Amino acid sequence: RRLPDVTLGGRRRRLRRLLRALRAPVGLPELLAAGAHPHPSDLLALLVCGVPADAVRGSSFTVAYVVGGAERSRTLVRAESDGRLTTIPGAPADQRADATVTVEATALLGVLAGAVAVTPEGDADAVATLHGWLRRVQGLPG
Repeated sequence: RRLPDVTLGGRRRRLRRLLRALRAPVGLPELLAAGAHPHPSDLLALLVCGVPADAVRGSSFTVAYVVGGAERSRTLVRAESDGRLTTIPGAPADQRADATVTVEATALLGVLAGAVAVTPEGDADAVATLHGWLRRVQGLPG
């Protein structure tokens, strides 16, 4: 199909291959393999958006992610019993959390994809539940 005001040069077959490759979804394992380092709060917010409310309904906990590196940040992920799952980027250290996951920025993708084990402080069941939801959003084994 031709697009208005777009001129193509070269072989269409190569263009079709490129467009097909661009349609393929990119998940956490692909980002990890590519060496990408998205901002922790952005990554958590994107993953949280995909978790269905039915999965969250009935759960009530807060997990803090303290991500080290050049820019140390703290992001809260809050599950509410009405099915809402929200993130609070830049949360102060005195804001309460049931569990805390402390990780280097370079390892966060691996932790969220399930490739890197983590030992949280506090409620380990809350962290396991949250990580299961986030992996299922990506189509990974939960």
